[in-house]
Amino acid sequence: MVADLAAKLAILQADFDQAMGEKNRAEAEANRCAKRLDSANRLVNALGAEQERWVNAIARLEKELEFVTGDVLLASSFVSYVGPFSKQFREKIINNNFVEFFKKHSIPSSPTANPLSILTTEAEIAQWNTEKLPSDPVSSENGAILTSSERYSLMIDPQLQGITWIKTREGNNGLETVRLTPETMNNAIKVLERCVEQGKPVLIENLENSIDATIAPIYGRQIIKRGRTSIIKMGDKELTLDPKFMLYLHTKLSNPHYPPEI
Repeated sequence: MVADLAAKLAILQADFDQAMGEKNRAEAEANRCAKRLDSANRLVNALGAEQERWVNAIARLEKELEFVTGDVLLASSFVSYVGPFSKQFREKIINNNFVEFFKKHSIPSSPTANPLSILTTEAEIAQWNTEKLPSDPVSSENGAILTSSERYSLMIDPQLQGITWIKTREGNNGLETVRLTPETMNNAIKVLERCVEQGKPVLIENLENSIDATIAPIYGRQIIKRGRTSIIKMGDKELTLDPKFMLYLHTKLSNPHYPPEI
């Protein structure tokens, strides 16, 4: 009799444990579903708040698309032609030449002629500032020209602000710094040849009014295409141009006189 009662109690205990287990699993599933529902509600609310911003962004981009031809032409002209000039002359060239040309030929462009808005972003300019580029508008324009130009840029930098920026910016990329003096010319050419093929940046600092013609194939980007390979001939050598190679030219002269190819 006692044995039968004990057996029944054991069965009841097992059933109870099973029921409690199912109850705990059901509660856990309910909690999980509640959390997912809460997350879904928060996502829906967030997307609802973003809808207005998306609509405004689409309208803004559609408006900008109407002016993209003139804006890109303005930015390209800015990079190509205004670099050597002061802020005053840059504004005259933009407003009296470029913008007037657009109006005369009915080229659509933004009401406010601002090449920086096409060439760069506020975040990129802030990054340049952390790399020790001064935060004034002319320095930002110079940074945009240097980073947007297909050709290698010459920095007219008597205050050494540009060279400080480049050394900070390219410091982690293996920047090599050379000078073109009679004593250092052979070493400079070797450094250039090595960096062209290894894809390292080179800074030629403190240039005078004349630049040795030996390195003209490099600063003039006299590139020969052979299939997918780019070749630069330096004397009797053929150098394979690494796409990562970058050349920076620098002078402390405030009013240098270089030939047109420079």
